[in-house]
Amino acid sequence: NKFVSIEVINVPSHTRGSVVYALRNRVAPDIALTLSESTEAMGPLQCHLFTGDAIFSGGGGVPFESDLERASDNFIKNPKNLQSKNGSSKIRPGAGALAMERCFAEVLARANGPWSSETARNSIYSMIYPGHEYTTDLIMRQFDQKNIPGDLRWVHLPPSTFFEAASHYYVSAHRRALAQKTKLLTIPLPLQKEQIFNPTFRSLKRRGEQLI
Repeated sequence: NKFVSIEVINVPSHTRGSVVYALRNRVAPDIALTLSESTEAMGPLQCHLFTGDAIFSGGGGVPFESDLERASDNFIKNPKNLQSKNGSSKIRPGAGALAMERCFAEVLARANGPWSSETARNSIYSMIYPGHEYTTDLIMRQFDQKNIPGDLRWVHLPPSTFFEAASHYYVSAHRRALAQKTKLLTIPLPLQKEQIFNPTFRSLKRRGEQLI
């Protein structure tokens, strides 16, 4: 309708059929109105991302059916390796981390939707709505350095990132530890904040910095 639009974003990783639904308030793709005019007419630019099991706050769904492969998993040249690793399945078992990063990057890029102007992109209010609330468990795992690749450990990140994650953990733990019937949800969460808490988003950021 003229008020909202829905986009289905394909994110094959947790399962091959995984999708993210992006619900946006509808504004002309080229942002013909100035920001103040569009805000007055339609409200702030909003994108609500219903991520299911693809993206959680603090992590993502286990990539059971990832669709990318590492160089060491070249099953075209060595088809016997596939059978020895995973029976008769065609799923690439070594592709998990790469597939997750690709899907996270897709969601990050598509969160802006059709809004093309720089002013619009900088004013979009994006929220993520995961299918499950695993926030405290996923954040806690990040404090065990064995779970984090060497180049993404806390010593290589700004102190502010560590303290933001620690704060998010304690707030989430407090909300979930309240008395029965008074517990508070830890989600939804602004996408901008999730890029700090989520190790996959942090990995994407680091790759981009290395590329630049």
